[in-house]
Amino acid sequence: MPRKRKNNGEGIWLVGLLLAPLAAIVAWFHYQKLMSEYQVDESVLRVHEGGRDALIMALLNCIKATIPAVMVFAAYVNFAPGFEDSTSLNRGLFLFVIAILAILSLIWFFVMSKKAGCFMVGVLLYPQTNTIVIPRDSLTNTAMADVFALKWIVDMYTMEAIDLNAIQKITRKSGKWLFIHGSFGTRGIYFSNKQKRDECISAIERCMKKTMVRLDFEGFV
Repeated sequence: MPRKRKNNGEGIWLVGLLLAPLAAIVAWFHYQKLMSEYQVDESVLRVHEGGRDALIMALLNCIKATIPAVMVFAAYVNFAPGFEDSTSLNRGLFLFVIAILAILSLIWFFVMSKKAGCFMVGVLLYPQTNTIVIPRDSLTNTAMADVFALKWIVDMYTMEAIDLNAIQKITRKSGKWLFIHGSFGTRGIYFSNKQKRDECISAIERCMKKTMVRLDFEGFV
């Protein structure tokens, strides 16, 4: 008589419910670390998400951080019983794959949680030093060495300081994206709405004391 499987749905949901608050805690501690590291006080001009938009984005980022771990746990509890009567080689191979996926999911969990912390910090402008600090844009890594060295993973939860004088142009795209261009290349900054995006543009132009948005097609999006 075939063995009846237990319903593990509740356990899977419980793992997700436990990991989501943990992701929020990791994001909060990383946020506090960055705020202390960059000495954010009244002299710093800060453009960041607020209110309902900030809450929604933080919640979505925390859920996104937990998805791979929940999927790995679901795969284990649903497929592990099928390997109980299998050979030791098959069981070992199954456990090895699950272990690798679990490690990768944990890396994803901490990276995405910390990325949420960067998003909470927002954009920092230092008029005294003529510097702007933004969440690092990992898509700027085009060199194969950066890709294979996994530098883009670290870039996902770190900030980057850029000299305001190096900015030559600002463009807008896809409604919520802001791009700054200069001798450093191009950096993308994402906001949850157009109002925050335009607030950031205004803050940059105020610090630089000149208009930076060119009248091109992207500027009207």
